[in-house]
Amino acid sequence: MLSRFIILVVSAVALAGTASAQSADVRVERAPAPMPSNRAPEYPRALLEDTSRTPTAGRVIVEFLVRANGAIDLTTVEVISSSDTAFVAPVLAVLPKWRFLPGEVGPDAYGRFTVVDMRIRVPVTIAPPPQRRRRR
Repeated sequence: MLSRFIILVVSAVALAGTASAQSADVRVERAPAPMPSNRAPEYPRALLEDTSRTPTAGRVIVEFLVRANGAIDLTTVEVISSSDTAFVAPVLAVLPKWRFLPGEVGPDAYGRFTVVDMRIRVPVTIAPPPQRRRRR
C-alpha cells in the first residue's frame, strides 16, 4: 500500500482567530497539535503514472478551525496554497479523519487554562514513495 511510504510533515500554527484568543488578558498557551495517528495523504496516482516527469514532493497549506473536541470543522477548510493542484484532493480527503489535541488559552484570573476552538494553518508535505528496483 502506498500510504505507508508517504512522508507527512505537519506543523500547526495557531492564528489569533477566536474570540477567546483575541482578548487582551488571555493568551494562547498551546496551539492545536496533530495526533500521531493521523494518516498521511496518499501521493497522487496520476503523478506517479506520468512518465514525462519525475515524481517530486508536493506541499499544500490548509487553514481550518479545530474545535475544542479536537475535530476539524470541515466547513472552515481553506486551501491557502499548493505546489501542484494534484496534491490538493489527497490532502482534503484525509482531513475528515484527522484529530488534534485542542488549543488552550489562559491563564485566567484564577490561573486556569481553557480549551477553545482555534483556527490554524497547516503545511502538509507529501513525498513520492521510494523507487523500487527492478530485478533481472
